[in-house]
Amino acid sequence: MSSFYFFLIFGLILISIEIVTTTFYLLVIGAAFILASLFALKFDNWTIVVLLAVLFTFIGTLLVKLYKRKHNNNGKMSVEHIGQLVEVVEVQNGMIRVLYSGSYWNARLKGDTTYLPQIGDKLKITKFSSSELEVNK
Repeated sequence: MSSFYFFLIFGLILISIEIVTTTFYLLVIGAAFILASLFALKFDNWTIVVLLAVLFTFIGTLLVKLYKRKHNNNGKMSVEHIGQLVEVVEVQNGMIRVLYSGSYWNARLKGDTTYLPQIGDKLKITKFSSSELEVNK
């Protein structure tokens, strides 16, 4: 019975810490310990309960990792934009405004400062950020 309380309290502490750190891993480990505490009511052997806690933790963290990998979009969005064509709609004081995907973007030329694009020119995206495009002829 004492192992039940140990795993239950430890699981609740981990879940409490997770609220502050906002990671899913501590939540999964805490849930695994709480689930192991339920098995501690059935088994008096600490070894079985610890192995179950480790097994539940391993399965839970694996599921979180698979979920994160499936729903992670870092880098994918910007790669899709590289190589796409944009149309120059405004050139003023060295600043370029382009039309891309129905929106107007600030753009800058890659490297070549002697070339000044004209309105209507088609340029290719070489770098994409959240606020500016880098383009090349």
